[in-house]
Amino acid sequence: MEKKQDLNLGNRLLDFRKESLKRLNSTTMRSHGKLWGMDVFSWFLPDPELITNTLSAFPFQVIWVANEVDVVRTIEDDPFVMSNLHTVICYDNSIFTLPETLLDQVKQVIGTPDLERAFECFQMLQGTQRVLLFTSSSSSWEDDKLQFENYLSLVQIK
Repeated sequence: MEKKQDLNLGNRLLDFRKESLKRLNSTTMRSHGKLWGMDVFSWFLPDPELITNTLSAFPFQVIWVANEVDVVRTIEDDPFVMSNLHTVICYDNSIFTLPETLLDQVKQVIGTPDLERAFECFQMLQGTQRVLLFTSSSSSWEDDKLQFENYLSLVQIK
Protein backbone atom coordinates (compact mmCIF):
# COMPACT_ATOMS: atom_id res chain seq x y z
CA MET A 1 0.00 0.00 0.00
CA GLU A 2 2.75 2.44 0.95
CA LYS A 3 4.63 1.71 -2.29
CA LYS A 4 1.51 2.59 -4.31
CA GLN A 5 1.22 5.94 -2.50
CA ASP A 6 4.92 6.63 -3.21
CA LEU A 7 4.32 5.95 -6.92
CA ASN A 8 1.32 8.29 -6.96
CA LEU A 9 3.33 11.00 -5.22
CA GLY A 10 6.23 10.42 -7.63
CA ASN A 11 3.90 10.70 -10.62
CA ARG A 12 2.34 13.89 -9.26
CA LEU A 13 5.79 15.39 -8.69
CA LEU A 14 6.84 14.47 -12.24
CA ASP A 15 3.65 16.01 -13.64
CA PHE A 16 4.21 19.15 -11.59
CA ARG A 17 7.83 19.38 -12.79
CA LYS A 18 6.79 18.96 -16.44
CA GLU A 19 4.14 21.68 -16.07
CA SER A 20 6.64 24.00 -14.37
CA LEU A 21 9.18 23.52 -17.17
CA LYS A 22 6.52 24.04 -19.81
CA ARG A 23 5.42 27.27 -18.13
CA LEU A 24 9.01 28.46 -17.74
CA ASN A 25 9.71 27.87 -21.43
CA SER A 26 6.66 29.85 -22.46
CA THR A 27 7.22 32.76 -20.05
CA THR A 28 10.89 33.61 -20.57
CA MET A 29 11.91 36.35 -22.97
CA ARG A 30 12.11 35.01 -26.49
CA SER A 31 13.73 36.44 -29.62
CA HIS A 32 11.71 36.34 -32.83
CA GLY A 33 14.40 37.65 -35.18
CA LYS A 34 13.84 40.72 -37.35
CA LEU A 35 10.65 42.43 -38.45
CA TRP A 36 10.89 45.50 -40.68
CA GLY A 37 14.48 46.02 -39.55
CA MET A 38 13.60 45.80 -35.84
CA ASP A 39 14.76 43.14 -33.40
CA VAL A 40 11.61 41.51 -32.02
CA PHE A 41 11.18 39.96 -28.57
CA SER A 42 8.24 38.67 -26.57
CA TRP A 43 7.99 38.05 -22.84
CA PHE A 44 5.06 36.66 -20.93
CA LEU A 45 4.50 37.05 -17.20
CA PRO A 46 7.65 39.14 -16.81
CA ASP A 47 8.90 40.48 -13.51
CA PRO A 48 8.73 44.34 -13.48
CA GLU A 49 12.28 44.66 -12.18
CA LEU A 50 13.59 42.42 -14.95
CA ILE A 51 11.65 44.43 -17.54
CA THR A 52 13.34 47.57 -16.22
CA ASN A 53 16.79 46.03 -16.51
CA THR A 54 16.04 44.64 -19.96
CA LEU A 55 14.63 47.89 -21.36
CA SER A 56 17.69 49.75 -20.08
CA ALA A 57 20.07 47.19 -21.60
CA PHE A 58 18.77 47.28 -25.16
CA PRO A 59 21.23 49.09 -27.47
CA PHE A 60 18.45 50.82 -29.43
CA GLN A 61 15.28 52.65 -28.51
CA VAL A 62 12.36 50.36 -27.77
CA ILE A 63 8.81 50.16 -29.05
CA TRP A 64 7.11 48.47 -26.13
CA VAL A 65 3.75 46.81 -26.71
CA ALA A 66 2.31 45.87 -23.34
CA ASN A 67 -0.76 45.65 -21.20
CA GLU A 68 -1.27 48.62 -18.91
CA VAL A 69 -0.38 46.68 -15.76
CA ASP A 70 3.12 45.90 -17.07
CA VAL A 71 3.74 49.52 -18.05
CA VAL A 72 2.52 51.00 -14.78
CA ARG A 73 4.37 48.49 -12.56
CA THR A 74 7.61 48.91 -14.48
CA ILE A 75 7.52 52.70 -14.46
CA GLU A 76 6.65 52.78 -10.77
CA ASP A 77 9.66 50.50 -10.18
CA ASP A 78 12.03 52.83 -12.09
CA PRO A 79 10.79 56.04 -13.79
CA PHE A 80 14.16 56.44 -15.56
CA VAL A 81 13.37 53.44 -17.76
CA MET A 82 11.32 55.81 -19.91
CA SER A 83 14.50 57.30 -21.40
CA ASN A 84 15.12 54.23 -23.59
CA LEU A 85 11.55 54.05 -24.89
CA HIS A 86 10.68 55.34 -28.33
CA THR A 87 7.03 54.34 -28.09
CA VAL A 88 4.72 52.66 -25.60
CA ILE A 89 1.62 50.95 -26.99
CA CYS A 90 -0.84 49.86 -24.35
CA TYR A 91 -3.11 47.28 -25.98
CA ASP A 92 -5.75 46.82 -23.31
CA ASN A 93 -6.82 50.37 -22.56
CA SER A 94 -7.38 53.17 -25.03
CA ILE A 95 -7.22 55.71 -22.20
CA PHE A 96 -3.72 55.84 -20.75
CA THR A 97 -3.73 56.66 -17.04
CA LEU A 98 -0.05 57.36 -16.46
CA PRO A 99 0.96 60.66 -14.86
CA GLU A 100 1.61 63.43 -17.39
CA THR A 101 5.19 63.90 -16.15
CA LEU A 102 5.99 60.33 -17.19
CA LEU A 103 4.09 60.56 -20.45
CA ASP A 104 6.17 63.59 -21.43
CA GLN A 105 9.35 61.48 -21.34
CA VAL A 106 8.32 59.11 -24.15
CA LYS A 107 8.12 60.26 -27.76
CA GLN A 108 4.86 58.46 -28.42
CA VAL A 109 2.30 56.88 -26.12
CA ILE A 110 -0.60 55.06 -27.72
CA GLY A 111 -3.55 53.34 -26.08
CA THR A 112 -5.64 50.80 -27.99
CA PRO A 113 -8.57 48.67 -26.88
CA ASP A 114 -7.15 45.43 -28.36
CA LEU A 115 -4.13 43.72 -29.87
CA GLU A 116 -5.22 44.05 -33.49
CA ARG A 117 -5.13 47.83 -33.28
CA ALA A 118 -1.81 47.68 -31.45
CA PHE A 119 -0.36 45.63 -34.32
CA GLU A 120 -1.52 48.30 -36.77
CA CYS A 121 0.20 50.96 -34.67
CA PHE A 122 3.62 49.35 -34.49
CA GLN A 123 3.46 48.60 -38.19
CA MET A 124 3.35 52.38 -38.74
CA LEU A 125 6.30 52.88 -36.36
CA GLN A 126 8.65 50.46 -38.02
CA GLY A 127 12.25 51.50 -38.38
CA THR A 128 15.76 50.20 -38.26
CA GLN A 129 17.80 50.36 -35.10
CA ARG A 130 14.79 49.82 -32.90
CA VAL A 131 13.66 46.98 -30.70
CA LEU A 132 10.08 45.76 -30.56
CA LEU A 133 9.23 44.21 -27.19
CA PHE A 134 5.85 42.59 -26.63
CA THR A 135 4.90 41.71 -23.04
CA SER A 136 1.80 40.40 -21.33
CA SER A 137 0.98 39.76 -17.69
CA SER A 138 -2.75 39.66 -18.08
CA SER A 139 -4.87 36.67 -17.22
CA SER A 140 -5.19 36.09 -20.97
CA TRP A 141 -1.42 36.02 -21.58
CA GLU A 142 -1.63 32.67 -23.38
CA ASP A 143 -4.17 34.09 -25.86
CA ASP A 144 -2.01 37.22 -26.26
CA LYS A 145 0.99 35.01 -26.97
CA LEU A 146 -0.89 33.06 -29.61
CA GLN A 147 -2.20 36.23 -31.25
CA PHE A 148 1.26 37.81 -31.33
CA GLU A 149 2.93 34.72 -32.76
CA ASN A 150 0.18 34.34 -35.38
CA TYR A 151 0.62 37.97 -36.38
CA LEU A 152 4.39 37.51 -36.71
CA SER A 153 3.93 34.41 -38.85
CA LEU A 154 1.75 36.44 -41.24
CA VAL A 155 4.03 39.46 -41.65
CA GLN A 156 7.56 38.28 -40.87
CA ILE A 157 9.93 37.44 -43.69
CA LYS A 158 12.20 34.61 -42.67
